[in-house]
Amino acid sequence: MELPLVIGRSSINQEFSTNIIALPHLFISYSDEDHMRQLINSFCNQLVVPNLNFFLAVHKETYTLVETIIPTSKIASLFITNEALEITPISYKIFMDKLIKELNKRSNLLAKFNISNIKELNSLMKSNKNYKSINNIIVVADNIFELVLSKHKKTGINFLKLVVDGPTSGIHLIAAGANSYRNLLKQLIYVHPALKTILDKNNISMSLNSNNALGAELILTGEGLRFFKERHQDDFTKLYP
Repeated sequence: MELPLVIGRSSINQEFSTNIIALPHLFISYSDEDHMRQLINSFCNQLVVPNLNFFLAVHKETYTLVETIIPTSKIASLFITNEALEITPISYKIFMDKLIKELNKRSNLLAKFNISNIKELNSLMKSNKNYKSINNIIVVADNIFELVLSKHKKTGINFLKLVVDGPTSGIHLIAAGANSYRNLLKQLIYVHPALKTILDKNNISMSLNSNNALGAELILTGEGLRFFKERHQDDFTKLYP
């Protein structure tokens, strides 16, 4: 499955598109909140397609934009990170637990059938009338730093698990932060040293330099300029063989 996103324009003013499934995550660094929210709104508008569900962890201002675009039936879980709206937001712990439960369920299915990813599993089981095709999931978070750094250690471990294991299970992140997401990983390890043990266990050496990126990065400036950086191929093959 391909999920193309128009993320900006090239130097010759042509639309620039990328496939979020191939990234496999998109991290947005921004300096202007309104610009970031408009961008997320644009992405959600492009991603309202069949066989795709959303997990949303967003501020009220962002949700106000996207709620008119995303049908309620496509929102598998919702967490609003500031004051409540008419609907009651679930707690972040429940939100993340539900997401990790879904990830584990998918990982177990892949292991059961000895399949490497959800696309292959859906293809294999297409002839089985009792099998319900598994949808891809996009997790949208408009302030990933606020969510993962202020919580219990388990939150950071679950986030890392989501980043590393999510793509093969059809779960991809579109996450925004006012700082570079590389700093997010560095701060997570600083706050929760156990995360380093997990990286070491998976034989992943994270020097956290400019070539170490868990996905791709879209940098937004106050002037509206967008810089897109694809992840380094060596790191990609380590994390997503």
